Amino acid sequence: MPEVYVAIRQLLHSPDTTIDDFVEVVEADSMLAVRVMRMATSQYFGFPRSCDTLYQAIRLIGLMQLHDLLLGTLCMRTFAAVPEEVLNLKAFWRYNVQCGIAAKTIARLSKADNQQVYFSLGLLHEIGHASMFVKEPGQTEGRIDERPTQTIDIVPTILDVLDAESPWPLDGRSMLADPDAGPDVRTFTEWSLNTRDPDDGIYYNVDGAAAYAELLALDPVVPPGNPAMRLWQWGAFGSLVGTPVTDQTIGEVSNLTLSIDQPENRPPVSEALANVGADDRPPLYISGVLEDELSGQEQRLLIAAINGTIVGWNQTKVVNGDTRFWTLAWPEALVNGFNDLAVFEAIGMGDDLVLRPVVLSG
Repeated sequence: MPEVYVAIRQLLHSPDTTIDDFVEVVEADSMLAVRVMRMATSQYFGFPRSCDTLYQAIRLIGLMQLHDLLLGTLCMRTFAAVPEEVLNLKAFWRYNVQCGIAAKTIARLSKADNQQVYFSLGLLHEIGHASMFVKEPGQTEGRIDERPTQTIDIVPTILDVLDAESPWPLDGRSMLADPDAGPDVRTFTEWSLNTRDPDDGIYYNVDGAAAYAELLALDPVVPPGNPAMRLWQWGAFGSLVGTPVTDQTIGEVSNLTLSIDQPENRPPVSEALANVGADDRPPLYISGVLEDELSGQEQRLLIAAINGTIVGWNQTKVVNGDTRFWTLAWPEALVNGFNDLAVFEAIGMGDDLVLRPVVLSG
């Protein structure tokens, strides 16, 4: 950063600073001095009298506003040489100032600490675009490179321009590299859903282009089971949906109580199904709140059944202090007229699964 910015920052952090110290620094930069005087006399501040000196102007607008004004001025100088057909500087800075004002307003309404910092964050949140306008030494014209790139390619490109090396491994590749300059290698870390083991430690490398070509050559993956049940037969207990409750081991009654949600004006099931065929039955959404005081301490796995057939499952989640359960139920278990809803707490998995009936209310 220029010396004037460094000097302002030092003064802001000094307990013995006076306004005269800031005046001395600002006077050394004529453009900044003009902007300070112009801002102090603008309608934004509504000062009833004219500001004739920098001392009056700085005292009026405040030291943090002075800091932000200086920061914006320096950023505008950074972009000043960018051709207008590449970047409309006026529109760009209007947008950034609006973001700064919006950020500060949000901070004020939310009563955040150090609210003035949010104006700076909003003002500078698009400053990263500066790297998009980097030119090579001696370059006078831009060029279009139609190769796909990512943000992770920016740093390798800048290092390539500077003929420098990174002290640590980087994803991405220089946009100045030859199109055929090696494979498009990406580094991934170990994850529970990975279908392959890492090459070394917790990391493994994948040649992006080759892996994508291999993926396109594979046969489509078709999940087993009835295609019409895929929406409901998901996750670890999805295979239970559509099966009788009696196929499972039923344990003692759970200590949980589930209050079923009763939205107002919900039509009876028989009325909802009166005008649709069996194949067009709408899905049913079951939800409720656990009333047990200890339920929020851990997740519980609940399974819903209608008329003795398992129709859905999910883990409970704490929402706004309430331990809630919800699931999208398989509609084919519904019948016209009365439908019996039951909810079970699932204990164990596989052959060790036990269903404990949950008390329903509501």
